[in-house]
Amino acid sequence: MFEEQIKSLFLRLVAVQSDTNTQRETYIEEQILNWIKEQPFFSENSELCGAYPVENDPYHRNVIWSLVKGNGGKTVVLMHHHDAIDIEEYGKLKGVALRSDELAEALLQRTIPDQARVDLESGEWTFG
Repeated sequence: MFEEQIKSLFLRLVAVQSDTNTQRETYIEEQILNWIKEQPFFSENSELCGAYPVENDPYHRNVIWSLVKGNGGKTVVLMHHHDAIDIEEYGKLKGVALRSDELAEALLQRTIPDQARVDLESGEWTFG
């Protein structure tokens, strides 16, 4: 069950075009924050999550944050990197670049490096 929830979130985020150093980076921020707010804890404690603007950022990006208070005196901080390359890198496949299943099918029809083909055919990797 937990694995399916993670996979669903992963595919949801992969489907968001969030090119580096563009306004599109804010699209992924919205998706991440929306997902956090969908969680029961944050639905009941909406003041414990949000978006903090990056000062003087020309693309108006934010730091997405959330806080779960525990009982101890220690703090765990999780950080991530959420921008992506421009889908132009996919060339003729850019139309399916954000849909991993369709991208995998399209890549199977192309000449790709041997190791990439091994990874693709293994079914253990998600392309996108």
